[in-house]
Amino acid sequence: MNGSHISSFNERQTMKSIDFEIFHYFDASPCNVKLHHHDFFEIYYLLGGSMDYIVEGNRFTLLPGDMLLISPLDLHRPDPRERQDFERIVLWISMPYLAILAQSIPGLIPTLMTQTATGRQLSFSDKERSYGEPLLFSLIEEQIDHPPASREMSRAMLTVLLIFIQRHLMSLPSRKPVPSNAPRSRRDSATPLLPAPLYDIFEYIDTHLDEDLTLSSLSERFFQDANTLSRKFKREVGVTVCDYIRKKRLALARVKMSQGMSATQAGATSGFSDYSSFFRAFKAEYGVNPREFAAHFK
Repeated sequence: MNGSHISSFNERQTMKSIDFEIFHYFDASPCNVKLHHHDFFEIYYLLGGSMDYIVEGNRFTLLPGDMLLISPLDLHRPDPRERQDFERIVLWISMPYLAILAQSIPGLIPTLMTQTATGRQLSFSDKERSYGEPLLFSLIEEQIDHPPASREMSRAMLTVLLIFIQRHLMSLPSRKPVPSNAPRSRRDSATPLLPAPLYDIFEYIDTHLDEDLTLSSLSERFFQDANTLSRKFKREVGVTVCDYIRKKRLALARVKMSQGMSATQAGATSGFSDYSSFFRAFKAEYGVNPREFAAHFK
């Protein structure tokens, strides 16, 4: 373990910086992080230990040297399989700053957005790891120590890191869902596996958020016993079907308001039956009411 600049873990899931934030964590026991989403791009790099990570219902098994890329608005949470020491680096990049960095990296945004939806796991060779890992530690030192020209150096390092990630993504085959009982090797683990028929259900929810979605309607549409589907969903995702739908609708409404839509219209077009239910759900999830949030973008 590189012991420099270990951060104390906190459950904050919002950025204070306008460009990027990076953390080096080491925990003696798994942290109980709930299913959540961000407005920014996340890079999660495991240094020590092993753990599962859930992104939009896809379960990834991470080993030391693995990197997980998480797109904005994708619901995700760590799911450690056992109590153990595990070490990781977490890098957050705001979308406006990512757009600035992308100006010098042709094709970066399309590559990231198409390749990382619902999570993307990268498994590096020893040579690749020896190249990419020091960049992450150097970024931590720049952000914490603030040597002369640290802002410019951090931007250069982030640019190199993103090019490194883009090259790796472009070397991988196109992603396709794989049956949950299909054999996989250590290198195959970059492909997310979904227990059937959850893959189709997740896709259906994402494309029908403004319609009537319930456990009963989903079980009927996909010919699943409601109790069985409920147990399977909770086991794989960590929340109930209703909680998942609510979180996805809130994330969608949040995006719409950030683009200038009124709170009332955002709630109505994101699947909430009335404004009062939208108000209560939004306030409980984010700590502010919808109109307060929308006012920041007027």
